[in-house]
Amino acid sequence: MLKKPRPKPPNAFGFPTALRPWAEAAVLATLYFLAGVVGLSVQTAYQGVSPIWPASGIAFASLFLFGLRLWPAIILGMLGLAWYADIPFSVALFAGLGSVLEAVIPVVILRRLGFNGDFNRLNHTLLFVAFAVILGPVFSATAGAGALALHQTLDIEVFIRLWAFWWLGNSIGILMLGSAILIWSRTPDKAVGNKVLTGLLLVCFTLIASYNSLSINTFPFSTLILFFLFPLIIYAAMNLGAFAII
Repeated sequence: MLKKPRPKPPNAFGFPTALRPWAEAAVLATLYFLAGVVGLSVQTAYQGVSPIWPASGIAFASLFLFGLRLWPAIILGMLGLAWYADIPFSVALFAGLGSVLEAVIPVVILRRLGFNGDFNRLNHTLLFVAFAVILGPVFSATAGAGALALHQTLDIEVFIRLWAFWWLGNSIGILMLGSAILIWSRTPDKAVGNKVLTGLLLVCFTLIASYNSLSINTFPFSTLILFFLFPLIIYAAMNLGAFAII
């Protein structure tokens, strides 16, 4: 029985065939760098460590959608961040290698297990959380925190705290931005417009209710206002599906 040829990764930006690998790698490196700049704007007391790292979500989703051949762009983006934030080159290089493993290993595992980015299926959502959100950041946190600990000669207690911050920030980045990109990639253009408009209205109602809850100091009224959010959450889950994750 003849095997079906594997589908080629989509040409996301419409580049000429000869220039496509280089151009897509340049786009990914640029996006990774810009997302890293955003992450560094809220970095912790440890230089280069952020409680949220959106670059991890961009890296995972890009390699999942367009192929593992783009992995060098992650290292280029990380080296650019090292120059921008004055991070030691050796630390940035090890962090970049860890970030590559963070994206490549989950993508390979998820592909083998049949994951296709459909978050409307419970088993696919659990696979994404287990391997992309939980397992993947272990590699980047270990490589990055280990390199930083060796460079600054940190004791074990500080290293564990640093590792936890690193893992948490990358996990949140993959969970929030990585899942959003995969969902958008599977949503028809017309449906995206309708869902974004509905989602924005729900976010506005949520912010208004949350603000009023924080503004009212009288218990139990401040807490009861939050219960009005439950119908909105149920409506979002029923009408927006996986889009409600965002």
